[in-house]
Amino acid sequence: MKKKSWVLLCAVIIFGVTSAPEISSAALYYAADVGGGPYQSGNGSFGNEFSVGNTAMVVERLGIYDAGLLGVGQGLSNTHTVGIYQYGSSQPLLTSVTIPSGTSALLENGFRWVPLASPVTLKANTSYVLAAYYPSLSDYFYDNATVNPAFTALRALYFDGGSGLTLPTEIFSYDSGFYGPNMSTTPVPIPAVGWLLGSGLLGLIGIRKKLS
Repeated sequence: MKKKSWVLLCAVIIFGVTSAPEISSAALYYAADVGGGPYQSGNGSFGNEFSVGNTAMVVERLGIYDAGLLGVGQGLSNTHTVGIYQYGSSQPLLTSVTIPSGTSALLENGFRWVPLASPVTLKANTSYVLAAYYPSLSDYFYDNATVNPAFTALRALYFDGGSGLTLPTEIFSYDSGFYGPNMSTTPVPIPAVGWLLGSGLLGLIGIRKKLS
C-alpha cells in the first residue's frame, strides 16, 4: 500500500508540473501592419504611452520602422534614438539605443533592431512611454496600428523640436500611438520545470520516509 501511494504521488506531481500552460515566447509591441499615415517629422520625438498587463515583460531589443525615403525595408534615411521612459512624476529614461541609418541594423518584421546592452524589465500593471527621435524630413511613421495584447495602448505623445530623444509630453488626440518605435519582449520566466520537479520529488522523499 505504501509503494502504491508513493507511485501515485509521483504521478500527480509530474503530471501537474509538465501539463502547466506555456507562455508565448516573444512579443512585439506593434505587429507588422500599419494604420493611418504616413507622417514625416519636422524634427521631434514621437511615441506611445502604454501599460503592461498582469505579466511583467523583459525588453531585449528596441527598433524603429524602416519606412525610409527609398521605401519600406530599403534602409533608414537617418539615425534614430529609441528609448523607454517610466511614466510617473520623475519619468526617468530606463534604456535607449541608437539605430544607425542605412541597412546595417537587423531588419525583422519591417523594423530595424538593436539589442539592449542589458535587458530591462517592465513591471506588471505599470505605465511606460516608448519613444523615438526623428530628425527633420526623416523616415516616415504611421498611427493606429495593432498593439500586442500583452500591452494596452493609452495615448500618442510627441515633443516638437530638440536635437535628440526627449520625453514626449504633448498629447496627439487622434489616436493611441505612433507606429514607428517598437520593442521586442519576452514574459518574465516562470521557475524552470526541472527545478519544480526536483523540489516536488524531494518533498515526496520526506513523505515516503514518514510513511515507512
